[in-house]
Amino acid sequence: MTSIPQKIMMFRVNDIICGNGKTYRKTPGNEMYHILVRTFVDEYARQASRIGKTLITKSIVEAIRMAQPPGRFLKKEKDGFFYEIGDSKAWVKTGQLLRDIVLANKRKKVNKKPLEHLAVINSKTSTPTTTTARQEYVSLMTSPPAPAPVLSPVAFNVWYHDHRSSSTLHCLVPSVSCHQYLSNGISSLDAPTRR
Repeated sequence: MTSIPQKIMMFRVNDIICGNGKTYRKTPGNEMYHILVRTFVDEYARQASRIGKTLITKSIVEAIRMAQPPGRFLKKEKDGFFYEIGDSKAWVKTGQLLRDIVLANKRKKVNKKPLEHLAVINSKTSTPTTTTARQEYVSLMTSPPAPAPVLSPVAFNVWYHDHRSSSTLHCLVPSVSCHQYLSNGISSLDAPTRR
């Protein structure tokens, strides 16, 4: 017996909304999801076996599911409503995002020219603007990246909510509908109104 998918009428703060566009990318759940995925990218890239990569993918989905409130992976269907996509599709989506980030990181390394080469090129046609741009590029490329925490799913949820800036922390009350959540934009939901 197959279960009938249920329409999602309310979003939770930790829900991941599958789709393209800024509307979906800026939701609190999607922001948390991307932070969590980026935390595991290096470990994913180091894995030689498919099994190791699958375990990382499944642990990310599990972390979202274990968040408080539990996160769901939702997709808008042709009827205009959102539905849960299930674990299998969530694993595929997470694996694809990990592969995309790994590929983008490899492309950055290949396309990155040595700084000495930039200095030679810019010294031939040096203007104050190109020199300033080169200095900004050098400082940007030589500054160390912020370390990403390696945490259990529960600890990550606590860390994430403690380290978000107050301007992006949004508490959604149960009365916020999916339509209101997406159409009003995240910034307008700082103090949601009850219907």
